[in-house]
Amino acid sequence: MEFRNKKIIDFYDSRPELSALFHPISPKAEVEFFFKESSKTYSAFLINTDQKDLQYLFFREITKQKHAEEKIKANEIKLQSINTTLLRNEKMLTSIAFATKELLSNADFFKATQKAITILGDGASADRAYLFENKLDNEGNYYSSQRFEWSALGVESEINNPDLQDLPIGLFGESMDYLIKNQVYTNIVSNIEDPGLKGLLESQGIISILLIPIFVEKNFWGFVGFDDCQKEKVWSEGETALLISFAESISNAIERRNMEENLRQSMENAKDASIAKSEFLANMSHEIRTPLNGIIGFSDLLLKTSLNQTQKEFLKSIIDSGHLLLDLVNDVLDFSKIEAGKLELSLTEVNLAELAEESMNLVQPMAEEKHLILKISTPENLPEYLIADSTRLKQVLINLLSNAAKFTPKGEIELRIKLLENISDDKVLLNIAVRDTGIGISEEKKEIIFEAFAQEDNSTTREYGGTGLGLTISNKILELMNSKLELKTELGKGSTFSFTIALEIASALPKTKVKEEKKSNRPSETPIETIKSIKPKVLLVDDNPVNMLLAKTIVKNIIPNAEVFEAKNGQEAVDSFLKNNPKIIFMDIQMPIMSGYEATKEIRKLEKNDIKVPIIALTAGTVKGEYERCLEAGMDDYLSKPVVVADIQEKIQQYLPQKIKEEDKPIFSNLEEFRVSDPVFFKELLEVSSLNLSKLKNDLDQNTLDNDIKAIKQTCHAIKGVALNLNFKDLINDVTAAENFAEINETERERLLFSIHHQIDLILKNLQSEIEKA
Repeated sequence: MEFRNKKIIDFYDSRPELSALFHPISPKAEVEFFFKESSKTYSAFLINTDQKDLQYLFFREITKQKHAEEKIKANEIKLQSINTTLLRNEKMLTSIAFATKELLSNADFFKATQKAITILGDGASADRAYLFENKLDNEGNYYSSQRFEWSALGVESEINNPDLQDLPIGLFGESMDYLIKNQVYTNIVSNIEDPGLKGLLESQGIISILLIPIFVEKNFWGFVGFDDCQKEKVWSEGETALLISFAESISNAIERRNMEENLRQSMENAKDASIAKSEFLANMSHEIRTPLNGIIGFSDLLLKTSLNQTQKEFLKSIIDSGHLLLDLVNDVLDFSKIEAGKLELSLTEVNLAELAEESMNLVQPMAEEKHLILKISTPENLPEYLIADSTRLKQVLINLLSNAAKFTPKGEIELRIKLLENISDDKVLLNIAVRDTGIGISEEKKEIIFEAFAQEDNSTTREYGGTGLGLTISNKILELMNSKLELKTELGKGSTFSFTIALEIASALPKTKVKEEKKSNRPSETPIETIKSIKPKVLLVDDNPVNMLLAKTIVKNIIPNAEVFEAKNGQEAVDSFLKNNPKIIFMDIQMPIMSGYEATKEIRKLEKNDIKVPIIALTAGTVKGEYERCLEAGMDDYLSKPVVVADIQEKIQQYLPQKIKEEDKPIFSNLEEFRVSDPVFFKELLEVSSLNLSKLKNDLDQNTLDNDIKAIKQTCHAIKGVALNLNFKDLINDVTAAENFAEINETERERLLFSIHHQIDLILKNLQSEIEKA
């Protein structure tokens, strides 16, 4: 060993660190030194002896020990660094958890995102955290804008910096090359070679940066960023991975927001569509039933004149066809309501035995023609009054009975009601069945007949007619009543349609019952009863000239001495009420300027001394709740179009006092002879049509001058109504085409308008000529 047998003095000068062992005041017990020549480390220490001036200097090699200590120290430093990283990651992970929870739980996306950015910016120990959102222009170019930001204390905020709005993504330089490929971008600003990006970041005092892309449904939606403005921070892979998971949470939140917005929009669209469909149903009902009102009403008037037997049969066929068309329209409207979920039940107290008899009476004429036997079977212990929707239950029974009468050439039809059990003191279980001895249904066709627009086969439709909706509608109605149709059938021997239904027993007899209108599908030949001893004032309110003329004609034939006043809208009705003090009012519902509801409310406000003039609603609508709405508005009664003589006669006799009947008095001969038999009526019909068409022509001229496409379409629709009533086929075709005015080109518009004007001029000229002859 290099120290053996050497004197201390020999080392003292060459190893000055040994002097610390000999310090006179505070000597060290041990010193360490390193020999470069041997690359070894030694420890030196003194040991005293019994002799005062004698000490031994010992040297011990500690090279391995020092290496071990250094390794331990390095490991401690590394461990400390790992602990620091773990603590930082734990803080970041906790922040991400809270930020993600905020994004998931807060329905307000903007508040949730701002709070999440704040939580994560602090948790990531960044100086600034932010979120940019992209948008695409029409040419497919990306522009990015800062939407959210958090900045640490002492770091200037950039959220209100206008230079960070609508930035072309090209300004972000090389960073976008990464982000647009769904890759992370991180760098020290001083190391960035792209001068544009480097200048943009340095202008905000950024020293290091981390950007993470956000993709929503595979589209580059934006990015989230983290800045350090005080030191050059290098983000670890673990930290980056955690922040990527946060970006994915933002992406999920955006997708959820988009989905919720789409769902909300879809619900609004569905609601708007439902409202539009309901309005369409109401308007369609009104538009279709209005001309039917004229057809059936005038035919009913004509039937009460002097006709030979052949003419009467022809006229009955016209009325039957009108009612058949009305039934078909009602079936389609009912089906549309069912499909839209708009069909609802209106529960009232009903006498089921009477309802069964009334339903059977309606099919009696058809049954008598075929010499069919009709039977009704009801149990003696059937409660007198039950709770049900009488209108819809009757609709089901009539459909089943009508089908039975239609498909039974001979034999019998039975309507049978059985009380199966008393479910409780106030509820019974019934089985209602319609049995016939008709043609029956084949086994393979049993299920098909319950489908919409379906009958057993096409030959059935050709031979027996119908829409094929009756059983579908009946089944849907019964579903609302928690029941369904059951079928037992044998081809060639007959069928039995039945349903089981639970109904509550009415607690007591009703104090008042709404009288149900009984309108037979067979025309009545009962002559008109006239009232001549009184001269009442009658106000008729309707915006349709044909309906007005029909109502006026009916009233004048029932009360020849009546003074009839006319009003085309609700406002005119109110004015006429104040001026003329009518004794009864027949009020249409859907009118311009002021509806029948509004007019009735105004009239009720103006009445004095509690004397109320009877107001009868005349409506072509079939929407649920319209009857109730009429009563709520202050009307006294309700007539659904088509209106015939008997309907108005019944209301006049009900609401006007001092009625005196006189002998039957025929008013008209046949319709083709109006020019001869009743020139006044014939002339009045021509004059009404001429005035109405002239007004509509002027309206169309003004609409064209104003270039108001919507108004042009509306006016052409009104002209179509007149043209249909007078059967002007060429004009019907042109105004029908004009209803698609917005979709046709300018040249076609000009041609169409010219043709309409030319035809109206010719028609007006011919009408005037006929008026002068009349």
